[in-house]
This record gives sequence, C-alpha cells and structure tokens, in this order.
Amino acid sequence: MAAGILASVAASLLPDIMPTIGKILDRVIPDPVAAQKAQLDIAQALADRERAWADMLAKQNEQQAAINLAEAQSPSFWVSGWRPAVAWICVFGFAYSFVLAPMVAWGAAILGTALGIAFPSPPTLDNGSLLALLTGLLGLSGLKTAERIGGVDPNVGVKLLRR
Repeated sequence: MAAGILASVAASLLPDIMPTIGKILDRVIPDPVAAQKAQLDIAQALADRERAWADMLAKQNEQQAAINLAEAQSPSFWVSGWRPAVAWICVFGFAYSFVLAPMVAWGAAILGTALGIAFPSPPTLDNGSLLALLTGLLGLSGLKTAERIGGVDPNVGVKLLRR
C-alpha cells in the first residue's frame, strides 16, 4: 500500500518538474517547435514509466493478497496462526500495560503501606513497539486514509489513472 502512495506521489510530481524540463530544453534546443516536441516526448516517457510502475505495483499487491489468502486458509496452525498470535501478544501486552501493571502497582502500594514494606514496581513494556506492530498488522496507519483521499482503489492499492 505504501508503494501505491509512492506511485501517486511520483505521478503528482510530474506537473512540477515539467516546467523545469521545459526551461532546460529551451536553452538546449533553440527551435521552439523541436523543444516542444522534446518536452512532449519526455512527458510521454515519464507517463509511460508511471503507468508501468502502477501496473507492477498492482501485480505485486495481487500476489501479496494471494499469499495472505493462502496463509489464512491453511489448515496448519503454524502457517495461518502467526497473525492472530502476534495480535494476541499485542492485546495481552496492552492489557498488562494499561490494566494489570497499574492495578498491581496500586495494590502493592496499599499493601506496602499497611505492612511497611516497599514493593518493587512491576516491569513496563515498550508500548510504542506494541502499537507500531499492531497498527501495521491491522493496517491502521495513516496510509489507508491517504490512499482514500488520493483516489486509490482499495482492491488494487495503486492510484487510479484519471483521464
């Protein structure tokens, strides 16, 4: 999906670089008709390259979707179970970080005060890593929003060519 965003960004840069290319061609090719033709040829070559890039990304996304589907449909737990296992690890990590660890610390503080004993704090987890892992696994990054705003087909993952 990120590759689809890269393709759309590259395609959006085309109008920005064409004036610069035109200025360079005006200096290199003094004939305005020949310079205009060269500029059109360059624009066509860049557009063809972007179309080829988009096609390649579409094929790559289709292949990845086929791999994901084959993994999910596998009867082997070791093939189809890794995504749910990682998700559950994240869920347990967040449950520990946001519910269990604070409750244990609170209970230890109450008990420690009553008994006059200082209990150590429970260990903390790196929630940033857990969040990055979970959002990537679930596809909840801002890229999905950027794709929708940019007119990306959710089934293909590349910018639709508008004419």
